[in-house]
Amino acid sequence: MLTKRLAGCFLRAYGAVNRFAGGWLNPSLYFFYLTQKCNLRCPYCWQTQPVDASDLGEAPGEELQADEWLRIIGKIRKPAAIGFSGGEPLLVRGIEDILAFAASRFPVTLNTNGILLTKERSRLLVASKVHNVSFSIDGFKETHDLARNAPGISDKIYAN
Repeated sequence: MLTKRLAGCFLRAYGAVNRFAGGWLNPSLYFFYLTQKCNLRCPYCWQTQPVDASDLGEAPGEELQADEWLRIIGKIRKPAAIGFSGGEPLLVRGIEDILAFAASRFPVTLNTNGILLTKERSRLLVASKVHNVSFSIDGFKETHDLARNAPGISDKIYAN
């Protein structure tokens, strides 16, 4: 997980290299893991920050807040595309603002487990012009529920 300290070191080093190279080093694809928090406990996943499904609290101290993500996205130069994932990015407070701002400037992909994707959130994603929403599905219903260690979770995701 990219911590605030590590992100700062990386960005300063990248800026120094880019200035030395004449400013032409501009990535065209950015992929941000917004949080380690997830509302599932998949045995194969490295995202282990426990959370219950209703948690939309503040990010842990080492994770960036929504306003910090907005500042980072605001500094990205075109042409570019952005992907967002996590943990579960829909647990991030301010995710709708992050997605809307990013999608107003770039093609955006959201990777989610789909549990927290309500009709209202779906409408917001469409209104903000998010280009792609990708669901993590591990197979047919029984296989997916077993892989996610969450009996019945497929029904909830498909209902969303």
